[in-house]
Amino acid sequence: MTTTTKRRSAALALAGGAAAVASTVAAPAASADPTDITNNCDLRVTVDEIKDSGYADDNIIVFREDRMSSFRFGAVERSGRIVAHGCQENDNRVYLWYAFSGDGEFVRKGDGGYRNWAFYGLWDRPEDNRVVFHPF
Repeated sequence: MTTTTKRRSAALALAGGAAAVASTVAAPAASADPTDITNNCDLRVTVDEIKDSGYADDNIIVFREDRMSSFRFGAVERSGRIVAHGCQENDNRVYLWYAFSGDGEFVRKGDGGYRNWAFYGLWDRPEDNRVVFHPF
C-alpha cells in the first residue's frame, strides 16, 4: 500500500480507507478548548472546531479513549479530555484531543469511522489503524 503525506487535510478515518478530504466549518468555535463533542457521530466537526480556534498550523487528533492502542505526540500545544455520549449510545464515552506541532504516531484499536477518531495535519497512514504525523 502506498501512502502520501497530506498537508492541511482532514482524514477520512474509515476502516480500509487512506484518503483525505479538505474540510471547512462556517464559524469558529467559541472557545479555544472544546468542552463538548458537537457531533459524536462525526469527530471531524470537533477537529475543525479545534483547527479554527487557532491550531490550523498544528497536527490535530480527536479520538475515543477506548479506541486508542498507543500514541505519542511531540511538541503538544494543547490537549483536552471530554466526556460525552457515544454515537447512538446512551452511555458516556471519554474523548481525548491533541493539537501538536511535532511528530507523532497514533495506533487505533478496533474499528475506524468518524465516531471513533478523526485527524488533520501532515501525516502518512502506512496501515489502516496507524497514522504517523510529521512536524509542521
